[in-house]
Amino acid sequence: MDGADKLRLRQEAADAQLRRWKDKEETKLRLLTKAILFGVLTGGGLFISVLCIYVILKEGSAPNTVNWATSTLTSMATGIMGYLTGKNSNHD
Repeated sequence: MDGADKLRLRQEAADAQLRRWKDKEETKLRLLTKAILFGVLTGGGLFISVLCIYVILKEGSAPNTVNWATSTLTSMATGIMGYLTGKNSNHD
């Protein structure tokens, strides 16, 4: 094995190590992005749910506001249940 072959093998090993490192970093970034998205969506959903429940239970809320809060809460619950049970998916 001459010097050029050794150099080529070292370069290939370095390239493979760099690819593994990049793959690991991309996986970390993908996981972090999914975790942040999940947190933001869950937090937003909880905030809207609590707000709707507050409006529904608050004494003296306008009927229009209670209707809006009730329909929003119902839509959220329906969407979540449909997602969990798979009833909203279209399987051909």
